Amino acid sequence: MLKAELYKLFFKHRLIYITGAFLILHTLLSVSFQIPSINTAVHSEEFSCGYAVFLNRDNVNWLLIAVIVYAVIITWIYEYTSEMQIYNLTSQNGRVRLAINKLLILILFISFCSIAADGISVICYNLKAGNNIIALSGCGMDFSSSVRDISSQQAVFTASVIHIFGYTIFTVQCTFLSIIIKNVVSFGGVAFIMLTLPVYFFDDISERLRMPFAVSLMQGASMLRGDIMDSADNSRYLFKALTDSEIISCILFQSLIALILSVISVILFSGIQLRLKKIAVFSLIFSLLCISGCSNNVTTANRNEYFAIDGTNSVYNKNTGEIISVNPTPFSNKNLVHLADNKAIVWENCKNTFSTYQIKTVDIESLCETVILTIGNSVNQNGFLGLDTLVEIPSSLLWDENFMLSRDFIFSDNIVYFFHPEKIICYDTRNGRKYEQYACSSYSNPLIVKGDIYYLNDKGRLCKNHKKMTDNVVSAYLANENGVCYKEDGDSLIIVSDNKTTEYKCGFVGRFFYFDEDLIIYEGEKGTVVNRNGVEYFYPVWAVHADEENLYCFDGEEILEIKY
Repeated sequence: MLKAELYKLFFKHRLIYITGAFLILHTLLSVSFQIPSINTAVHSEEFSCGYAVFLNRDNVNWLLIAVIVYAVIITWIYEYTSEMQIYNLTSQNGRVRLAINKLLILILFISFCSIAADGISVICYNLKAGNNIIALSGCGMDFSSSVRDISSQQAVFTASVIHIFGYTIFTVQCTFLSIIIKNVVSFGGVAFIMLTLPVYFFDDISERLRMPFAVSLMQGASMLRGDIMDSADNSRYLFKALTDSEIISCILFQSLIALILSVISVILFSGIQLRLKKIAVFSLIFSLLCISGCSNNVTTANRNEYFAIDGTNSVYNKNTGEIISVNPTPFSNKNLVHLADNKAIVWENCKNTFSTYQIKTVDIESLCETVILTIGNSVNQNGFLGLDTLVEIPSSLLWDENFMLSRDFIFSDNIVYFFHPEKIICYDTRNGRKYEQYACSSYSNPLIVKGDIYYLNDKGRLCKNHKKMTDNVVSAYLANENGVCYKEDGDSLIIVSDNKTTEYKCGFVGRFFYFDEDLIIYEGEKGTVVNRNGVEYFYPVWAVHADEENLYCFDGEEILEIKY
């Protein structure tokens, strides 16, 4: 049965001729590659050996992608279009055994093509540039800061192994799609989109390489790069190096997904009726995968363990008394916006034109970063995976539609609220949905609490969800889970919570720090005021934060805690 399947694929469907054409074309492209003389003079180390050339020319192999698409079509879709699938379901040697044989043949065939393509490239580049073996750090600017103590030859071998995973995982994904779609044109379009969409949505290549996309593994050499700094500003990263654990985790996670897709593909192709128990098992597996690491959701229920220090990019840990900067090294330049649970919400410029920035969460305890949204100039920096060398890419694909979004924003419950004159643009990071909310006029001092939008309109009235809450001018306010507290012109201090309104008398209020049903803490005219049940207690200090127990003052170097 295996021999019959091999004969049908390689000779009846002429896959062997396609393979020969692929190897010949790939060889011609590798031989025809000419190192520009100016590059040789300026980046002599980068082109001092064929291994270094291979590492620097690591783009997606579109010829191999074409072979994969053709192989999947003749292996799976042909069975449906020729109505052979009916015979497969009734024959003695069909069903599960046939599906497994087909899948194994495909995986081994694509693995061979990947190894052969990389081998041909290395041989051709070595013949042109020499076969010297140098350290990875000497293979050009992209690798000069690499901390990996391996040779260029070892790096090429590592990249080739990663390539095999990338192309075989993509083959399994295409297999699953072809069995679902069963149409050549539709399948080809979906396969191409599956490759290019990650590039469009994740223009930062170091971010994309950390994501579970097969296209990330197809650029195996890029995973070995060191940190790359902007030559015009040494405090900004253009590329952040991946650790070995990140590379291995990405491969293992994608391999697990590929294994699950393989099992499902075999079941679907062989016509096995999925019983409720089997469906429940697969649903449980996917649910566990989603829970364990597929979501970037960030809760915004602040545990009050930390607070942001105004005017700085630092956070204070109330339990340990430690001041933690979101910029642990001089090479990072994150701008702290606010806190969400134990995450700091920051924005940071990327690329050397300052036209692009990223909104990120930074885990305060581990300082690990997660990119929420990238805004600005898009995929033109990364050459669209090398596809732009084969066809012209429309300029409309090279720019992010979110280019003009403001850097004045709040992140709450997985939605980014961008504040623009007279409107608020909401971007749901879970599904990419973007919508606008128009304020009744220009506004100031916006706050987001549990999905409710508060602000002061152009006449100084406090509004909630674009509806006025007050008829009088409000000079300061604070909203939280307890409700809203505000100071009206005059001497009225008002708390509104659970449809209950409490009013106190007070003097000057600069800003509010904290309030609940019977406690209000705010900045007074000459210090900090604690108002408990209408009775004011004055403290001659300038607080930067307060909670139900302490006032916190900052002298520029350390935080002083004062019990009241």
